[in-house]
Amino acid sequence: MHSKRGVPILPESGDIAIGIDALPVFQYLGDMFNGTAGNANMGFNWVSDIFNSNNIYVQYYLEDKTSVRVGLRLGSQNFIDREFVMKDAPVPYPHITVTDRMLTSNTNVNLGASYLMHRGKGRVQGYYGAGAMLLWQQTNEKYNYGNAITTEFNAPRTTDFGNNITGTGRLLNTSNLTRLGIAAHAFIGVEYFFAPKISVGGEYAIGFMALRTTGGQVTEERWTGTAIEHQTYDMAKDSEITLDNFNNGASIFLKFHF
Repeated sequence: MHSKRGVPILPESGDIAIGIDALPVFQYLGDMFNGTAGNANMGFNWVSDIFNSNNIYVQYYLEDKTSVRVGLRLGSQNFIDREFVMKDAPVPYPHITVTDRMLTSNTNVNLGASYLMHRGKGRVQGYYGAGAMLLWQQTNEKYNYGNAITTEFNAPRTTDFGNNITGTGRLLNTSNLTRLGIAAHAFIGVEYFFAPKISVGGEYAIGFMALRTTGGQVTEERWTGTAIEHQTYDMAKDSEITLDNFNNGASIFLKFHF
């Protein structure tokens, strides 16, 4: 099938495709005509997946009617939260403060692949297939406190960052909190080629997902009544198994072939 200018409309063997979430594009185009202020900006957003993660997807056409789709995510984040707290003193003064810090580092690695078969008539093309994905995430947290635990101040003023205050003391670090996941899914979708090599479509799937959190280790400091004690212990392991229907972010995708 070709356009009036002789350009192929449907993808061909050797073509590569990338997709984005189409809803921000449609919302932007609609906002152009509604005459209101504060409209949303058009975004080049991710198409989500079974893990709801920011994977980059690239599709390669082995033949006109078969293709493979590969997803990859390599992510690293380091975050420092600084909070002021009153300095401990025999006579505390509100304007004399020290700094508590929470340092968080996250690493995300996802890798997936799918095999697709295409069929259809004219500009409406359907596809179906199956695929699998692996997920690996690791989180580390470290806390630095401005007020130390001492004999004089054995319950020092400390910022509550959400999880660092325990019933007996405060955390110094949480390390190697690792999440492993595997997913397998079968899917079916449809896309409409409204322009040469440009399509809009949607996809549904049923998938199996297994996740396991390896726990990691936690180091806590506390006052025993006579001295400062540091204790390291293992966290409990968690697991999750899911079999359910899902679709790519409950959204419509826009795909470009080249």
